Amino acid sequence: MNEYTVKGIAIDVEGNLPVVTLESSDGKLLPIWIGGPEAYSIGLALKEYEPPRPMTHDLIVSIIQGFKSKLKRVVISGLSEGTFYALLHFEQNGELIVIDARPSDSIAIALRTKAPIFVEDSIPIFEPDDPKTAVLKERLKEIRPEDIGF
Repeated sequence: MNEYTVKGIAIDVEGNLPVVTLESSDGKLLPIWIGGPEAYSIGLALKEYEPPRPMTHDLIVSIIQGFKSKLKRVVISGLSEGTFYALLHFEQNGELIVIDARPSDSIAIALRTKAPIFVEDSIPIFEPDDPKTAVLKERLKEIRPEDIGF
């Protein structure tokens, strides 16, 4: 299992769909196709924008804090039939609590709580020197958070 950071949000020009890209310290990429609202939420977190009223992921963070829990890490844990899976690892009163979640929601929450994001070794990733990586980069148009409405 390796740690990844959010490289950014992109648009898949073939399907006009948002993609969050994760990158490891050695340049490996993991693109995850996500929904528009989640892309917007991740973009807000990347910009460190705090809305005047809590949005869904901000509310979740407030609930976590209200219950005196801490998000220790997010793990992108599986891929089945094109669907990614994630686990949220919380600590509360010295006890580990693991909750199944969508990767897009998990990433949005991790960015807000500064929790690390890990990817299981079994997940197929794009190696920096693989020709498929260059094709992927051409297909994904990097966008700035401002490009999706804020």
